[in-house]
Amino acid sequence: MQHLLGFLARSCAVTLALFAILAAGCSDDETSPPPPTGTIIIAPADGLEAPWTLSGPDGSTSNGTGASELDDRAVGVYTIVWGAVGAWTAPPAEVLDLVEGGAITFVGAYVLASADAAMQTFRSAYSQRDLDVYQVVLSHDYQWIPQDGEIYSYDVEIEVANKMFNAVPGEANLIIADIAVDQLDPQGIWQPTPEDDPNFGDYEGSQYRIYIVDIKFALQGLYLIYRVQGPVLFFVLDEGTEDEANYRLLGMVDATFGNKATENHSWTRVKQVFR
Repeated sequence: MQHLLGFLARSCAVTLALFAILAAGCSDDETSPPPPTGTIIIAPADGLEAPWTLSGPDGSTSNGTGASELDDRAVGVYTIVWGAVGAWTAPPAEVLDLVEGGAITFVGAYVLASADAAMQTFRSAYSQRDLDVYQVVLSHDYQWIPQDGEIYSYDVEIEVANKMFNAVPGEANLIIADIAVDQLDPQGIWQPTPEDDPNFGDYEGSQYRIYIVDIKFALQGLYLIYRVQGPVLFFVLDEGTEDEANYRLLGMVDATFGNKATENHSWTRVKQVFR
């Protein structure tokens, strides 16, 4: 009897094992498909290193600065909130819907809402030697009007600023180690540019204002500072839309003075070193 029971037990065990193997062989080997995704592109206007916060459909939040491309993001509605950048006015929050296999682009259209904001940004860019911001605050019609010699266009100004900001040698291998904008004080108020102005009179809506500057350029490897003092005429232009102002620096007319005996130079002369 015991032998019979043992035999039956072994037979049942084998049968159950075979059943398990057959059941496993008949199961569905296909895995669940991956969740649908798409791509999110973040591209602040003018290449600004603007901070942002991105909220996703699953409640997730991402933070970053400047341009970014986010791949394999879950489909759904995304909201971006733009952070502060100097004197720029940040754009409102933007909401976009990401679909499977698609891509959405968030563009932060920052603006300089006043002439004073443009000047504040100019000062910050110059003192921090920030070429990216400097290129944005200048109008592409920008002109530097020197005390003598060639007028600098936008491209020439950026070429000179690149050398001054990024420690590229200029005349006699002179290199700028530091720039200190100690004074940039407005005189009077912004006024319409006269139509007979030889450089900026044709720009409808442009304005000008006199500023008194005091800027120190420390030279690398030398106990020497080029000091620029005196009046400069700044011209600005609203390049925005009917609904939103967006000011850019249209030009500058140098009237600073120099005295080599005291290491003072005109701004024109300092720029010419790096032309």
